[in-house]
Amino acid sequence: MNSDDFWRLIDGVLDLPFDARAARLVDLLAVRAEGDITGFEDRLAEALHRLDTPAHAVAHGDAFLYIRCAAVLSGSRAFRRIVEDPPSLLALADVEAEDLLFVASTAYERVTDRPWEHRAPVSYESGTSAAWGRPAEDGTDAWQPAWLSWSGGYGLGVQVSAEYELTRLHLVEALDAAEEWRRWWDAAPAPQADVMFVIDPGMPEQTKVRKGRKIVRAEVVRDRHGFASAPAATEPEKARDDLVAVLTITAEQLRMPAMPQFPPMPALSGEELRNQRQGHEESAAIDRMAAEMVARHLGPGVWGGMP
Repeated sequence: MNSDDFWRLIDGVLDLPFDARAARLVDLLAVRAEGDITGFEDRLAEALHRLDTPAHAVAHGDAFLYIRCAAVLSGSRAFRRIVEDPPSLLALADVEAEDLLFVASTAYERVTDRPWEHRAPVSYESGTSAAWGRPAEDGTDAWQPAWLSWSGGYGLGVQVSAEYELTRLHLVEALDAAEEWRRWWDAAPAPQADVMFVIDPGMPEQTKVRKGRKIVRAEVVRDRHGFASAPAATEPEKARDDLVAVLTITAEQLRMPAMPQFPPMPALSGEELRNQRQGHEESAAIDRMAAEMVARHLGPGVWGGMP
């Protein structure tokens, strides 16, 4: 897919509300060839990368990335104007357009039932272009796991403790580094395991395992953390039990041999617990601000059941 094809697709959904454009793009891409889907991702990364400059930086980090997504979803004419007039990007600061980042991967997995493995030639992450005075980054991560990567997602209003998150992080790192676990994963159909565990009481319980050439992607949704634990389990025990349960579910679907012995529980330092709790407090403050903004626009009781 060349740049003209990319912008024709984007401009073709401008008659829809912003929050419906990404879903429509998924539908349009899902009837195209795989090369068009990966090409869309490459052109999107290039467009986002082009706006990743200090002059356009009306926000930081992910917020800046999502604003750049809004600029792309505004269409080719608006995008060209923003390229030439960086301060005009600020007008899109409140537009929700993060879903654009998942258009290509969603379309690909819908069509192929394989995990998305493509990496664009340039990075769209904030602060990675050469305009910031350092070498531009490509679309690959600097750090690559030996075999296991783990990500989590939470429904609205769902929070887990710092002890839970840190225990899970340390255990995943220990599994990824352990030679016996690497050898165990050698029996899998792909060299990498990409596991996503979503805790969301508002979603139906589900398990999906997709096999690709390079990655096995497992997506497990449950209504609570500690779903596999005894009622009296501690937060670190819940983290371990969730990890064991999700890996067991994945291994069973892949017909893997029995798992090796699990690593011992890590000792958590006071400093890392304090840092994690501070991060929780900052995230909670952001959620409260978002809830207040939604309530002002849509009325109370819209955000996660908040009064």
